[in-house]
Amino acid sequence: MTAPRVAALVPVKSLVAAKSRLANELPPAQRSAVTLAMLRAVLEQLTLTPGIDAVATISRDDDVLAVARELGSASLSEQPGGLNAALEQGRAWARDLGAEALLVVPGDVPLARASDFGALLAALSQLQGPALALTPSADGGTNALLLRPPELIPFRFGHDSAAQHQQEAERRGVAVALVPRPRLAFDVDSPADYQRYLALEREALAAAERPRRR
Repeated sequence: MTAPRVAALVPVKSLVAAKSRLANELPPAQRSAVTLAMLRAVLEQLTLTPGIDAVATISRDDDVLAVARELGSASLSEQPGGLNAALEQGRAWARDLGAEALLVVPGDVPLARASDFGALLAALSQLQGPALALTPSADGGTNALLLRPPELIPFRFGHDSAAQHQQEAERRGVAVALVPRPRLAFDVDSPADYQRYLALEREALAAAERPRRR
């Protein structure tokens, strides 16, 4: 079997813990439903992206992993240790596959499209040797991190992680491509994010139902 050129990894919290900042906005069952809906959106777009050859979801939640399998994603059972430790598990998965590069994308970027992921791949292809491409989130986090090779730098997800990932690359003399993509930069974390997400979903639905002009 040919080794995949790019493997993608999607970390997702357990449904009990997911989107806790929306607790005053949504009851637990609805928060779980929103989390799974966003995951479906992300996985569908990743599988539509030319150049991404393997996709895995890592979580400690069985319901999350079941949805991932329904969509053709590999499912990795997360071990205790937090997000960056979980991503190390995913890195080992990509390495075992023989992947040339690893793309990490959180499961709460529901507006992202295959073209956004394709832009990251295209940016990386313009760089020689070991390199990374990333899309920062609106608050300075990292909403997509593409590493070539997968073990290029340590993961630094958390507060101000975009700058920290760049600093890790600079310490190693590694080329970095910043790829701003508004849809990919948007994640659903706060109540305001959730309301904007609902508004955009309603707009998209209305546009799809609008009769075509002849």
